[in-house]
Amino acid sequence: MAAPPLPALRTVHHRHRPAFRLSWKRHISGYAVVGLVSTGVHFAVALGLADLADFTPLAANACAFVSALLTSYVGNAVITFGSPIRSREAFIKFCAASLLAFALNQIIVHLLSDRLGVPFVASLFVVLFTVPPITFLLAKYWAFAPRKDG
Repeated sequence: MAAPPLPALRTVHHRHRPAFRLSWKRHISGYAVVGLVSTGVHFAVALGLADLADFTPLAANACAFVSALLTSYVGNAVITFGSPIRSREAFIKFCAASLLAFALNQIIVHLLSDRLGVPFVASLFVVLFTVPPITFLLAKYWAFAPRKDG
Protein backbone atom coordinates (compact mmCIF):
# COMPACT_ATOMS: atom_id res chain seq x y z
CA MET A 1 0.00 0.00 0.00
CA ALA A 2 1.48 3.34 -1.04
CA ALA A 3 1.88 6.15 1.45
CA PRO A 4 -0.51 9.06 0.95
CA PRO A 5 0.99 12.12 -0.77
CA LEU A 6 2.26 15.03 1.28
CA PRO A 7 -0.29 17.84 1.55
CA ALA A 8 -0.94 20.38 -1.21
CA LEU A 9 2.47 21.04 -2.68
CA ARG A 10 2.68 21.95 -6.35
CA THR A 11 4.04 19.40 -8.78
CA VAL A 12 6.60 20.23 -11.43
CA HIS A 13 5.54 21.90 -14.66
CA HIS A 14 6.89 19.03 -16.75
CA ARG A 15 5.27 16.27 -14.70
CA HIS A 16 4.02 14.47 -17.79
CA ARG A 17 7.56 13.73 -19.00
CA PRO A 18 9.11 10.64 -17.40
CA ALA A 19 11.99 11.86 -15.25
CA PHE A 20 14.48 9.27 -16.41
CA ARG A 21 14.04 9.99 -20.11
CA LEU A 22 15.78 13.27 -19.52
CA SER A 23 19.41 13.16 -20.55
CA TRP A 24 22.37 12.79 -18.24
CA LYS A 25 23.42 16.26 -19.35
CA ARG A 26 20.09 17.67 -18.16
CA HIS A 27 20.29 15.79 -14.86
CA ILE A 28 23.85 16.86 -14.19
CA SER A 29 23.26 20.49 -15.15
CA GLY A 30 20.10 20.65 -13.04
CA TYR A 31 21.91 18.99 -10.16
CA ALA A 32 24.77 21.49 -10.52
CA VAL A 33 22.41 24.49 -10.40
CA VAL A 34 20.54 23.13 -7.39
CA GLY A 35 23.86 22.21 -5.80
CA LEU A 36 25.21 25.74 -6.23
CA VAL A 37 22.13 27.21 -4.60
CA SER A 38 22.22 24.64 -1.78
CA THR A 39 25.94 25.25 -1.34
CA GLY A 40 25.32 28.97 -1.03
CA VAL A 41 22.71 28.27 1.63
CA HIS A 42 25.08 25.86 3.41
CA PHE A 43 28.02 28.30 3.37
CA ALA A 44 25.96 31.30 4.44
CA VAL A 45 24.30 29.48 7.33
CA ALA A 46 27.50 27.69 8.47
CA LEU A 47 29.75 30.73 8.37
CA GLY A 48 27.05 33.01 9.75
CA LEU A 49 26.45 30.76 12.73
CA ALA A 50 30.16 30.15 13.32
CA ASP A 51 31.17 33.81 12.99
CA LEU A 52 28.14 35.72 14.24
CA ALA A 53 26.55 33.34 16.74
CA ASP A 54 29.76 31.69 17.98
CA PHE A 55 28.62 28.16 17.12
CA THR A 56 31.31 25.47 17.03
CA PRO A 57 32.24 24.32 13.51
CA LEU A 58 30.35 21.03 13.95
CA ALA A 59 27.19 22.71 15.29
CA ALA A 60 27.26 25.39 12.58
CA ASN A 61 27.82 22.75 9.93
CA ALA A 62 24.92 20.61 11.23
CA CYS A 63 22.47 23.53 11.11
CA ALA A 64 23.71 24.52 7.68
CA PHE A 65 23.33 20.94 6.45
CA VAL A 66 19.63 20.85 7.40
CA SER A 67 19.01 24.18 5.64
CA ALA A 68 20.77 22.95 2.52
CA LEU A 69 18.91 19.59 2.69
CA LEU A 70 15.51 21.23 2.35
CA THR A 71 16.73 23.51 -0.44
CA SER A 72 18.28 20.53 -2.21
CA TYR A 73 15.24 18.25 -1.97
CA VAL A 74 12.82 20.74 -3.45
CA GLY A 75 15.27 21.89 -6.11
CA ASN A 76 16.28 18.40 -7.18
CA ALA A 77 12.70 17.13 -7.21
CA VAL A 78 11.51 20.02 -9.37
CA ILE A 79 14.52 20.98 -11.51
CA THR A 80 16.78 17.95 -11.74
CA PHE A 81 14.58 14.86 -11.72
CA GLY A 82 11.09 16.16 -12.55
CA SER A 83 9.54 14.42 -9.57
CA PRO A 84 6.50 15.66 -7.66
CA ILE A 85 7.71 17.28 -4.44
CA ARG A 86 4.73 15.79 -2.64
CA SER A 87 6.14 12.25 -2.94
CA ARG A 88 6.61 10.99 0.61
CA GLU A 89 8.62 7.98 -0.57
CA ALA A 90 11.09 10.14 -2.51
CA PHE A 91 11.43 12.53 0.43
CA ILE A 92 12.16 9.70 2.87
CA LYS A 93 14.72 8.14 0.52
CA PHE A 94 16.28 11.54 -0.15
CA CYS A 95 16.55 12.14 3.61
CA ALA A 96 18.16 8.72 4.11
CA ALA A 97 20.69 9.43 1.36
CA SER A 98 21.28 12.82 2.91
CA LEU A 99 21.87 11.27 6.34
CA LEU A 100 24.60 9.17 4.78
CA ALA A 101 25.99 12.32 3.17
CA PHE A 102 25.67 14.14 6.50
CA ALA A 103 27.75 11.45 8.23
CA LEU A 104 30.44 11.73 5.57
CA ASN A 105 30.22 15.52 5.76
CA GLN A 106 30.68 15.53 9.54
CA ILE A 107 33.54 13.01 9.42
CA ILE A 108 35.40 15.19 6.92
CA VAL A 109 34.87 18.37 8.97
CA HIS A 110 35.85 16.60 12.20
CA LEU A 111 38.99 15.01 10.79
CA LEU A 112 40.18 18.10 8.97
CA SER A 113 39.13 20.92 11.32
CA ASP A 114 39.15 19.28 14.75
CA ARG A 115 41.91 16.70 14.36
CA LEU A 116 44.26 18.22 11.80
CA GLY A 117 43.64 21.92 12.49
CA VAL A 118 42.65 22.73 8.91
CA PRO A 119 40.60 25.97 8.75
CA PHE A 120 36.86 25.35 8.75
CA VAL A 121 36.37 27.03 5.36
CA ALA A 122 38.97 24.73 3.79
CA SER A 123 37.29 21.64 5.23
CA LEU A 124 33.99 22.79 3.72
CA PHE A 125 35.65 22.93 0.30
CA VAL A 126 36.78 19.30 0.71
CA VAL A 127 33.17 18.39 1.56
CA LEU A 128 31.98 20.16 -1.61
CA PHE A 129 34.13 18.02 -3.88
CA THR A 130 33.51 14.64 -2.23
CA VAL A 131 29.90 14.49 -1.03
CA PRO A 132 27.88 15.80 -4.06
CA PRO A 133 28.86 13.03 -6.53
CA ILE A 134 27.73 10.42 -4.01
CA THR A 135 24.42 12.15 -3.33
CA PHE A 136 23.75 12.64 -7.06
CA LEU A 137 24.02 8.91 -7.71
CA LEU A 138 21.85 8.05 -4.71
CA ALA A 139 19.22 10.59 -5.80
CA LYS A 140 19.19 9.52 -9.45
CA TYR A 141 19.17 5.77 -8.94
CA TRP A 142 17.32 5.45 -5.65
CA ALA A 143 15.46 8.43 -4.17
CA PHE A 144 13.93 9.77 -7.40
CA ALA A 145 14.03 6.53 -9.40
CA PRO A 146 10.70 5.52 -10.90
CA ARG A 147 8.80 2.90 -8.92
CA LYS A 148 9.11 -0.61 -10.32
CA ASP A 149 5.49 -1.49 -9.47
CA GLY A 150 3.93 1.34 -11.38
